[in-house]
Amino acid sequence: MIANGLKTHCKRGHEFTVENTYNRLHVRGRQCRECHSLNEKKYREKNLEIVKERVRKWQSDNPHYRLKRKYNITYNELEFLYHKQNGRCAICHQEIALKGGRYTHIDHDHISGKVRGILCRNCNIILGIIKEDTKILRNAAEYLEGQAWLKSQR
Repeated sequence: MIANGLKTHCKRGHEFTVENTYNRLHVRGRQCRECHSLNEKKYREKNLEIVKERVRKWQSDNPHYRLKRKYNITYNELEFLYHKQNGRCAICHQEIALKGGRYTHIDHDHISGKVRGILCRNCNIILGIIKEDTKILRNAAEYLEGQAWLKSQR
């Protein structure tokens, strides 16, 4: 069908709507999102190694892409936080390395996504084990200080 000089449906019969249409400037005309997704999937399946290599190259050219995607911070912001913490874990104050940081963990609120600080591996594990429950952490501190044992003996 044609309305106002433009086709209303793609070759496969999908309707061109605002939500379902790409305006492709480098290719003539429009393309529906459904057909575009199908074409992309077919291309990836047919050219898997080429696609994987392209992804690896992009990731090596953009080494800090995960920071923005996962934590919504830039590498400069991470460096600022690292220097603000004097290169130390925010909890135990052990020295941590920012670069090659296999043992450096960005701590963030899992609900809001907001970054709280940089932790060493062990402190990050502790927060994970206690499910970030401050009550458990306080109880553990009291236990280690001997207060919990004394209270239960009274």
